[in-house]
Order: sequence, then C-alpha cells, then structure tokens
Amino acid sequence: MFCWDATAEDPAGWPVLLFDRGDSIFSRHDCGMVEFLIRTLRGDFPRSPLKGDIVLWGRGKATWEKE
Repeated sequence: MFCWDATAEDPAGWPVLLFDRGDSIFSRHDCGMVEFLIRTLRGDFPRSPLKGDIVLWGRGKATWEKE
C-alpha cells in the first residue's frame, strides 16, 4: 500500500510511505510519489522497495497504451 506522510503543511514535501502487509511495517522514502515511481522504474534504489513484486523494478520507463 502506498501512502504519504502528510505531517508537513506543503504536500510537495510529503514523503512516500510503503506498508508491507507481510511484516506489518511502514518504510519511508524521502521523495514524492512521482520521483518514487520513476526511481522504481529505473531501478535507482539499492534494491526494489516493492519487495516481492518486481514487475515495475528496473523497467526503464512507463508507457500508456490506449485500448
């Protein structure tokens, strides 16, 4: 589950929180959601923050396909 730490007044400063259901803990990533997703797609974190789900990890970029 993706969340934000919304304790700051300015939403631009809200870091991403990921909830791990298996471990029942949150991990904090000090960047916004767009940067978090871009870094995940590029594989820019030391390891995948999404744990067992590697579908997005290191894909390079996202594309939009209209059906």
